Amino acid sequence: MMSSMRTPIALYRALQAAKVPDDLAKEAADATAEDMNALIAQLVTKQDLAVTNARIDALAKTVEVQFDSMNKVIESMNKVIESKFKVVNIYLLVVGVLAGSSSPIFASLVHAIGTLLH
Repeated sequence: MMSSMRTPIALYRALQAAKVPDDLAKEAADATAEDMNALIAQLVTKQDLAVTNARIDALAKTVEVQFDSMNKVIESMNKVIESKFKVVNIYLLVVGVLAGSSSPIFASLVHAIGTLLH
């Protein structure tokens, strides 16, 4: 992949003008060309970026689906917890009313409900 050879050629000519021996000037120009080609080979292309962006988008979609699924599970668990709290609140209300009553008729019922709550 030799995209631009202007720099090595310019270097070669400058070294020749500076009276550097031809073999050294050619070696320096060749080394510069090799280094430039190695750097160019490591550059990211627009296609590389597009592929990476597509992968990131796919992963983001997967994460979004997983979060949606987790949110549904959490919502379901919250509904179960809320219904259990409602039942407990009803029991507590009944126990409170019965306990507030001075009638000994309700003592066994209050005790039974209290046992259920524990």
